[in-house]
Amino acid sequence: MIQTDSITRVLFEDFTPSAIRLFYVIGFAAIGVFCYGVYVQVRKYRRGVATAAGSSLLTRFAEMVGTVLSHSTVARRDPKAGAAHRLIFYGFMLLFIGTAT
Repeated sequence: MIQTDSITRVLFEDFTPSAIRLFYVIGFAAIGVFCYGVYVQVRKYRRGVATAAGSSLLTRFAEMVGTVLSHSTVARRDPKAGAAHRLIFYGFMLLFIGTAT
């Protein structure tokens, strides 16, 4: 029988202790920046005012799908960026369909 408790993966094999500390400092700093970004977004959304959504959920969903597929918000700001965004988006969609089939 093979004893699997002795098989391990060596982490930081040729790293100095200061390099390992630097790795963790940078990692925790990145996590801190991410958490601050989430906090800023949540604070921004909480300041907003709820809309009076008079239409049904199905109608709003159909409008959302239409906006996503037409890329109208990106194209309204910059037509060239909208065209590039459409090409990238539909290229990925085509690749996804090809992969799925």
